[in-house]
Amino acid sequence: MIGGLIRLVAFLLCFAAMFAAQTRTVKKLAEFNRIPCGHVMAWLDVLLVEWLQNPDDQIAIVYRSHRYRKSRTVGSDGHTEVIRLNYANADDGLNWAKGIPKYLLARLEESKKLLEAEQLKKQVVMIDGGYDEEIEVELWLVPPGSPLPKPVPVLNREDLKFGAKTPFLVPDHINCYSMYQ
Repeated sequence: MIGGLIRLVAFLLCFAAMFAAQTRTVKKLAEFNRIPCGHVMAWLDVLLVEWLQNPDDQIAIVYRSHRYRKSRTVGSDGHTEVIRLNYANADDGLNWAKGIPKYLLARLEESKKLLEAEQLKKQVVMIDGGYDEEIEVELWLVPPGSPLPKPVPVLNREDLKFGAKTPFLVPDHINCYSMYQ
């Protein structure tokens, strides 16, 4: 009788552990602004590895545009940097974030994972996160049936002035430095 009860409890614990392992939640992998390109690529490689473990998950890329573009100039002493703020374009954040799926697809194609590349094209969702002081990107993995992240803008569009005639170029996954033009 006690042996049967122990087996039943063990069975129920195993069943509960299996169910818990199958229940996954929305996972925020990273949040960053304009960090060095090598750091961006490292985060994107982590995202790709995580997604390949569960290719039915959606990849949600939440992007925020910024208030100002910053340009750096060398100071009169030849060393100090003077940062000038220039009005941005409303599409800067979107265009910067568009390089992310390009990079992920290129990595899969390099690895000859063409079926996974086709799957990835269907699984990437770009979400407008509004505006912030800096361009920001959040990388999320969203299991099937889970709601997409709902971003909250930091700044209101009405409070911003946009003056740049053209948005940032969509970054090329091969030439990292195009991300910072």
